[in-house]
Amino acid sequence: MRNWQLESAAPGQRPEIALSWARSREVGLRHEGTMANLRTAEFDPDSRLMTASGPVLESLQAQLADSGHSMLLADRECRVVHRWCDDSRAEGTFDALGVGPGAACLESVVGTNGLGTALELRRGVAINGAEHYADDLKSFSCYGRPIHHPLTHRVEGVLNFTSIGPAVNPLLAALVSHSVDHIEQRLLDKARTSERRLFAAFQTMTAHRRHPIVALGDNVVLSNRAALDLLNPADFAMLRALVGNGDSGSAFSTDFPLQNGRRATVLARGVEGSAGGSIFEITPSGDDALEDSGREVARDVGRDHARTRLPILISGEAGTGRSTAARAAIQRHPVAVLEPGLAALEGESTWAQRFADAMSNRAGTVVVEGIDLLPDRLVHLIISLAKKQLRSDLIVTSGPIDSLTGLAHTLASMCVRSVDLPSLSHRAQGLGELAARMLGEVSGGAPLRLTPSAIDALTAQEWRGNFHELRAVMTHVASRRSVGDVTVADLPPVYRSPGSGKNLGGRERAERDAILAALADHAGNKLRAAQALGISRGTLYNRMRGLRISNPASGAATQA
Repeated sequence: MRNWQLESAAPGQRPEIALSWARSREVGLRHEGTMANLRTAEFDPDSRLMTASGPVLESLQAQLADSGHSMLLADRECRVVHRWCDDSRAEGTFDALGVGPGAACLESVVGTNGLGTALELRRGVAINGAEHYADDLKSFSCYGRPIHHPLTHRVEGVLNFTSIGPAVNPLLAALVSHSVDHIEQRLLDKARTSERRLFAAFQTMTAHRRHPIVALGDNVVLSNRAALDLLNPADFAMLRALVGNGDSGSAFSTDFPLQNGRRATVLARGVEGSAGGSIFEITPSGDDALEDSGREVARDVGRDHARTRLPILISGEAGTGRSTAARAAIQRHPVAVLEPGLAALEGESTWAQRFADAMSNRAGTVVVEGIDLLPDRLVHLIISLAKKQLRSDLIVTSGPIDSLTGLAHTLASMCVRSVDLPSLSHRAQGLGELAARMLGEVSGGAPLRLTPSAIDALTAQEWRGNFHELRAVMTHVASRRSVGDVTVADLPPVYRSPGSGKNLGGRERAERDAILAALADHAGNKLRAAQALGISRGTLYNRMRGLRISNPASGAATQA
């Protein structure tokens, strides 16, 4: 097996810098003018990251006074949420480049830098001046380190110290690391008592058991490595639906169908004092039968192993049932499913090794979820091995096919067999039937009936979250009513009135879509969007009001 992690390393560069430059090239970035890609977006000034880091940042600013250093704090989306400069030259350069509050300094946007690359690597990294990918940043040297929440292990943000000069002061790493540790401790201190109790229960369970363990709280998801290998996001949602609003401390066991086609026995226990949190022990069943089936299929296809096996593409918006459709397309077992999250959690080399091992099997199916969320060099690996026509079937899923770019688009074009799943907003005619069937699933078959008025209200929604959102709404309904007619009053409040675009005519809908697309392309800047559309800003405001456009750019600031 080749060392995929070091494959892109170039002589004279540290491996992590060489790989970062390779990632930057693969997304089409250039050394000159790259900072023009920088966009600003809204962020929460009262987030738990800001609350926990505030006193630490104040102390650091006192320590760094007259040192010539600057300090940047970014959130988990790599948006700058705090900037402090002790050097007027650095401050002026940051202002000129747009590196200020809300600026999203992702590596995929501005290339190798102390915020985006630290977030990409999920560890501390020093970037010396010339190691920056963008020419405009080469006068700076910096050290950045991610901030992890001690309970959830999720990245909460990145702390970065910067100075003008060719190389990083070696003492910066220790100071940044100490500061990050302090912020992480404050995150833990501010965690609710209920989260602490759930975390303690999870630690106790995982210390004595090696099979999959999951803990679910109100805003907390904890899982061990075995659970990450076995479950996909839909399984976590179903586990949460299992317990509903059960009594704290209660326990039950049930048969549980996994999204990969297998079944498992789940023992669920409520955790006392965790505000409804639960611990799940998961025991997969039927492993021997599954392996026998895989061997039989391998024998069946052994006589025809030279036949070309082109990959299958399942595309669509998030929540349209891509994983379900991928399972339905599986013809040969065993099945290996690789999620984008594995590359982030365990590293890209581990992901590459698992994929290569799975593809080299004599039989079976490899399912790769979210090719558009994978780093380009992993997509390049998929393309390379798919071209070799190995014996395993390959099924890949992605976002809408018309949104794919770069290598993800190249891989999609290799899939002569494809299914593009329509979003829920385009299934208005069958929405009532879908909602009724889903209500039956989440309520355990309770005698409930959606009234015409409730169906009308549901049909009027945009359903940006597709089936995940519909399931959440039906779960809410089932928690309020166990028998009889479901009326509009039983729906969550925001679903009781018509949605923002469902009742528009064809011309108006097209106009609305064009305006939303222009606003998204220009990060919510109405003036630039109006110019792109060939209308005045006043006309744009009037059409936005008439078409009920209230949130022009998801995740971006609404700018004048």
